[in-house]
This record gives sequence, C-alpha cells and structure tokens, in this order.
Amino acid sequence: MIVFNNIFELEAPMQILLQINEPDTEGWRNYRMALVINKDKYKLVEFEQSFSSLCIERLQGGINDLLEARTEQFDFEPLEPAFRLQVSRLAPDEFEMLCIVDISYVRKGPATETGIGMAIVVKADEVKSALKELNGR
Repeated sequence: MIVFNNIFELEAPMQILLQINEPDTEGWRNYRMALVINKDKYKLVEFEQSFSSLCIERLQGGINDLLEARTEQFDFEPLEPAFRLQVSRLAPDEFEMLCIVDISYVRKGPATETGIGMAIVVKADEVKSALKELNGR
C-alpha cells in the first residue's frame, strides 16, 4: 500500500492511500484509493477502480521524472478517469500532491468530472518509496 502523509500533520493530518493489487489476466490491476482526513482513518472518499499496465507505466515514469528533476510537475489521470493526481515540486525534498476524485465513480454512475479532493505536501522520501512499490510489482 502506498501512503502519502501531509507533512503539516499537526495542522492538517491528511493522507492519500493507494493500494494496487496484482494484475488479472488482461493486464489490469484493481486498486483502492482513499482520501483520509484524520489519524482515526476517517475517510473523506474511498473507492475501487482498475489501472491498466499502461497507466502504471505512466505513473512510474512521471514520478521518476519528478524525482530526477527532469520536470517540475506531473499530471496523472488513469485511462479510466476516476481521479486526477497532480504532483508539483515545491522544494528539492518536498512535493505538493493535489488529488481530485470524480464523485460519480464513487457512486458507480456516469462520469461528471466533478468531485472532491485535497492537496497535501509530502516529503521526497515518500515519493521515492511509492516509486519502489510501483516498480516492485
């Protein structure tokens, strides 16, 4: 499971959780995602969707480009657009993550491109850890 913790934990103890499961026979991986807003794991939004292998590769490449300082910002939206993730460099060891979830996917309805989200600031070590987990699958 990939966990991104807000570095301003005392003021805003928020997390973004992403759990990616093993691929099925067609190369899609189920994932669960939650925007968590406190240490008691109260979930603002939680949903389950699928990533294609291409999505995983795009996510890996974008995160790697940020860590290697080849880019200052990475926008990621899976082929099944259940959410949008924007990661921007704030400092050499800090990134802002903006995650917006299309609320229609939480409700299992048609896409509305409206939703709910949060922005957190994370340390580079957490982003590196996420990349290792993605590469290890």
